[in-house]
Order: sequence, then structure tokens, then C-alpha cells
Amino acid sequence: MQNCRENNLMRACALAGAHFIALWLRNERPRDAALADTGGAMVFLFLSPRWTSARTGDAVRRLLRFARSFLPVLAAFVFVERLYQYVRFGGWLGTYWGSIPLPGSSTGRWMFGGNFRHGIGAALWSPDSSIFLFDPLLVLSLVMLAAFWKRIDVRVRAFAAGVLATLAVYLCFYAKFTPPTGATAWGDRYTQTPVHLLCLLGAPLLWTAGSELSLRARVAALALTASSVVQQIASVLLVLGVEEKQLHNFGLQWVIPQRFVNLWLVAAGQADTSPLFSGLPPEWRRISLLPFQLELRYPDVARWALAAWCLALVAALTLLARLLRQSLRASAPPTA
Repeated sequence: MQNCRENNLMRACALAGAHFIALWLRNERPRDAALADTGGAMVFLFLSPRWTSARTGDAVRRLLRFARSFLPVLAAFVFVERLYQYVRFGGWLGTYWGSIPLPGSSTGRWMFGGNFRHGIGAALWSPDSSIFLFDPLLVLSLVMLAAFWKRIDVRVRAFAAGVLATLAVYLCFYAKFTPPTGATAWGDRYTQTPVHLLCLLGAPLLWTAGSELSLRARVAALALTASSVVQQIASVLLVLGVEEKQLHNFGLQWVIPQRFVNLWLVAAGQADTSPLFSGLPPEWRRISLLPFQLELRYPDVARWALAAWCLALVAALTLLARLLRQSLRASAPPTA
């Protein structure tokens, strides 16, 4: 992925949590409930039995059985987090942001002093961070969910509802944060986890229900998917800070088109002389994948790093091909 490590870890934890919740719904093993830790978990758990016509009392009893294993683990993590807060900042009930001062100020209360409406707008439709522009598959997922909601598997609906609720909470929580979408990031960094979880649904829903769409709608959906793939690849080819500096220096707000302009300048060998790259480090003026940046400062290491990178790429593509074959076999109709 193209963004910060904590976003990747949060996404991995959320997917693992959803996996263990699904296992718990199947066999109700306490171990699976203890391992589940994800935003929207309770919504996911509660809606699944409710949407399968289970009685309210049965759904509540299942929720309580889940909580008996889930809550002690959650409480242990909360204690560790509060202990860290006390050791580092000297208080059990506070948060670290109160200790970060604004230049010329003695407190950090400025961090949640932004305008709520501006923060929501920055996340939804600003050209430099809109979740719809930077993650086009989100549009596909939302359209497919809206069009085929009642025909989608109940577990997928419950997962989508939980993630949508989490996204709404993230949007509202960070709307007054400064900055509301995170600096030096590809799009909105703070809402990236629920956005990417929703994006994961777009292609599978198109695969299973696409035959019910018109030809024009299928072409549009495939074009949107292809554009998303191209855009995400482009996002990792240059350092994220390039467009941020250009936004600050030249007011270039449309980050995505500017990324392709910058890639063209780099590919054409014009980045070193272009005013758009003036004052930027040499690493920012060439392809940013790790082995290629190492060539500038550590040429002896770069050769080995490039070989390891190529092997890792081949392994990833091989694994992807195996997963695709397994998916095709699983979705194929049974033979007589």
C-alpha cells in the first residue's frame, strides 16, 4: 500500500477481526471471540443473526456469549494503553495530544480546533484528499451495495454496515482535527482503514452480480476498476511529499493529475530542471521504489536489494495467481 505503516496494521487487524468473528458465528468458540478485535465488530455480530430472522432474544444471548470472551481481552488492551499513557505523559485519563504545543502556545488544544464542516468537506470532495477521488473503488462498492443490497449475502451486508458505521465515526471524529485528513499522505490518511475495507467489496460484488448490469454499466464499472489500479500503482512510484510540496509552493490542488504530470517529467528526464521539482531532494526526482532510491546513496547495496525485490515480486505474483485459480474453481458451477 502507498500510505503509512499504521494504516496497513489497522487494516490487517480489522480483516483478522472480521475473520475471527465469522468463525465465532459458525461455531461460537471462545478463542475466536477473544481473537476478534475490529471496529464495527459489535454491529457485524448483532446484525448477522438479526437479518437471518433469528429472534431478538437469541441474538442478544449470542452477543452476551461473545462479550464474555471478547471484553476481557479488550479490557487488557485498554489497560496497557492507559499504562503507556501514564508512564510517558503522567496521567491515566488524558491523551497525548494535550502535550503537543502549537508554536507560541503552551497547550495542544489547537489540534481539535478546526471547522467541522470544512473537515467533512476535505474528506469527501476536496481535490487534494477526497476519499472518492483517491479510492475510486469506494464508488463501485457503494453503488453495488445500493443496487443489490437485498440479494447480497447477509454476512457481507453485516460487514458492510459495520464498516460504514466505522467510516462515519472516523469522518466525524477527525473533522475538527488539524489537519483533518492528515499531512503527507495519499488522500485522507485518517479514514483510510474503513475506506479500504469497503473498497475490498467492489470487485467481488461486480464479479458475482455484474451479469445483472447493463452492458454500459459493466463497461463503466470495469473502467473504474482499471483506473483505480492504475492510480494506486502511480501512487507508489514517487515519494508522497512531492505533490504536498507542489501544493504548498504552487497551489496545485489536483493531486492525482499532478502525479501523472510528475511521472512524465521523471520518465522524460526533465525533473532535475523543472521548476516543479526545485529544492526537492534527489530521491524525490526519480522512481521511489526502494532499490532504485538506494542507487543514489548506497550503490553496492542496491544490486542485492534489486535482486531481492525482484524475487519478492515474483513470489507475490505467483501467490496472486494461485489465489485467482482457487477463486475461479470455488465459483465455478459443479459438474455432473
